[in-house]
Amino acid sequence: MSHAIRSIAIAGLAGLLAATTPARAAQAGWRPIAIPASASAAAPIPVNLYYPTQAAERSIAMGPYLAHVAPQGEPAATFKGLIVVSHGKAAQS
Repeated sequence: MSHAIRSIAIAGLAGLLAATTPARAAQAGWRPIAIPASASAAAPIPVNLYYPTQAAERSIAMGPYLAHVAPQGEPAATFKGLIVVSHGKAAQS
């Protein structure tokens, strides 16, 4: 991920955290999405989007883990969004 995109994502996260209200319990909604390929990323980037929902959860295997999520669940009315930046895989040379 480029330095500019990472900086924008971190700034967005800081802004969201500064404006948040106390968290409320809910189920975890889940949607797999892909960021389209670009000049700096030859292949699409897979992303797992998690968000609060009132939809019923079910167990889904995700690699060696079992996630309790509501696939494609409707986002909760109070859903504001959250950006999480991952370190990704091992460094490439």
